[in-house]
Amino acid sequence: MVFARKSNVFLQYLWRYALIAVIGCLLVGAYFSYASLREVRAVREDALREKMRMALSDLNMLDREMASLAVEISIEPEFQPGAWQGQELKQRKMLEMLHAYRPRSVLAEEFFLVFHDSHYVFLSSGQKSYRYVYADTLGMEERAFSACVDGETFAPLALPDGRLLFLYPVRTYGYTRINGAMGFLVSAEALYERMQLTSGGLPSDIALWVNGFAAVGTKSGDGALWAESGNFTLAAKPSLDVALGAGASLRNAYLALIVAFVLALAVILAYRSYMPLRRLGKKYALADGQNEWEGIDSLLGSLLSRNEMVANKMKEQLARLKPQMLGMLLDGNCDQHVLDALAALGVALNSEYFALLLLVPLERAKAFSSLIADMTEEQIALYPVEREKEGCLCVLACMEESYLVDDAREWIESLLESEGGIQVRYGGVVAHIEEVGFLFAKMANARAPIQREALFSQMIACVRARDWQAAHDFLLQLENEPPAEGEATFALESTATLVRIGREEGLPMDEVLLGDMMLADSICQFAALAIRQMEKWALSDQEHANARSNAMAGEVIEYIHTHYKENSLSLDSISAAFGVSTNTLYRLVKRETHMTYREYVVKLRIDVAKRLLLRQDRTVTEVASQVGYVNLSHFIKSFKALTGLTPAQYRAGGRAEEMDAPE
Repeated sequence: MVFARKSNVFLQYLWRYALIAVIGCLLVGAYFSYASLREVRAVREDALREKMRMALSDLNMLDREMASLAVEISIEPEFQPGAWQGQELKQRKMLEMLHAYRPRSVLAEEFFLVFHDSHYVFLSSGQKSYRYVYADTLGMEERAFSACVDGETFAPLALPDGRLLFLYPVRTYGYTRINGAMGFLVSAEALYERMQLTSGGLPSDIALWVNGFAAVGTKSGDGALWAESGNFTLAAKPSLDVALGAGASLRNAYLALIVAFVLALAVILAYRSYMPLRRLGKKYALADGQNEWEGIDSLLGSLLSRNEMVANKMKEQLARLKPQMLGMLLDGNCDQHVLDALAALGVALNSEYFALLLLVPLERAKAFSSLIADMTEEQIALYPVEREKEGCLCVLACMEESYLVDDAREWIESLLESEGGIQVRYGGVVAHIEEVGFLFAKMANARAPIQREALFSQMIACVRARDWQAAHDFLLQLENEPPAEGEATFALESTATLVRIGREEGLPMDEVLLGDMMLADSICQFAALAIRQMEKWALSDQEHANARSNAMAGEVIEYIHTHYKENSLSLDSISAAFGVSTNTLYRLVKRETHMTYREYVVKLRIDVAKRLLLRQDRTVTEVASQVGYVNLSHFIKSFKALTGLTPAQYRAGGRAEEMDAPE
């Protein structure tokens, strides 16, 4: 019976570990299967998208090649209507030249050339035919055929026999007027074979649309992937038949081995987890019939309850002892026993600086004692002490840096905002703990001078930080301070301090106000004059800031004009060059040019591109590169958005103006 009860603990471990192991294996197997399926699907979809992109890219390239061929024929003088009309010999030469272009047409099985004022159709086979005859071979009426080739707009057409007709304009050399058309006949089979060849193999159930009509296939099915580029739209459905059967048995064997290994590991872990309990039972001589968990639980419960009682007693004693020892420190008792006791109580006596803050009256301030103590951080520790004799709550601040006392004062003042009638008075900073007693005695005897000196110090800090509103607020508080002794001396010393701060910070002093401040006989009068001087400083500082901003705006615009050819030019690169934020640069450019940064750079680049296009010695691609565009299509879109014309149209328009201009 004893063995059975002891074994229950082991069986509990065993069943729990085994259950966790089985659930883990099931989750891993499910996740493995799901991840495998998703990975296969994602890989196949990505591969299909890449193939579709390659196929469309190739079709667009062939489309551009056919358009380029039409442009080349437009340039050749032999193809101009005036060069061959009425001359049979020159017509034959033109047909021979047209036949010579046939190897350039990779996709088209045949192409032809037709002019507006001609009844002939010139074929790439080297023959010519009448319009009505050739239209009949295409399965079209002559009127419909003439409407297509004699129009001003050209787009791919679907012919009745299933072939595609790609039409491109032919212009008179040196002019923008369209005087004919060049057509390319492409079969659906050629398109399908070309896509299969260039993509490396697409699914059989693909669908291709050219200019909105079906060219190859008609159905895309659910779950098909779509891609569009130029006049072509391609849809294909990926094949998701995951071939898992071949390796299913091997994977099942691996999973079985993993499950067996995990179960064996669960047994070992359960036994190892049970052994410490068994050793503890032997060590503390638990009863033979007692369950290990029950025995250890009762033992630990008694130990924890005893430790909790001891800890509570020590906490109560320390809570009473710390204020007493801090009170002795404030009374000037700084012998080694007091300092050792304070160090043992956790007071940060090894800090670099110490300061005192007085909160009066005590009746209202002591309610915040625990909240102030909770404000202790890594670099500053606050210790509140109630002083019945002085009628105040004294806060000892131990800091690593002297300026942290301003943060502590701000925290406490924010905490006391909900409770009116509590004053916070600052007594200064000392570097030795032994000086805290003298500092407290001085604060207890003269609170008002400490308050006005603290306000003046905070005002000076705001002046150095160029926070004019905060400095103004501190001066208003100083102006409302009650009268006290030594006001004339304070005003004179404060005036000298302002003169020194103004000289250090490069702020000009008003001579008239300076003389009046030196003669001030009250704090109220001095504060009023100082407020006027502060307003003058704020105005001067704003003027300097505006001047610097205007100068930087000019430098930024000059930098853009110097580096607009660089494709890497951006707000971030300009920000790094000038050492300011991108938001500041954006505002400077907007204020200087009345345009956004992007609008200004695009306008500058397009203006330069227009001048380069009219020189006739550079291609459109070279012009785009010289004005900072790497992507030619992006350049063409930007140019057309700004001018309403493509670069080629703009160049052709400029060339026509030059030829039409009177000599």
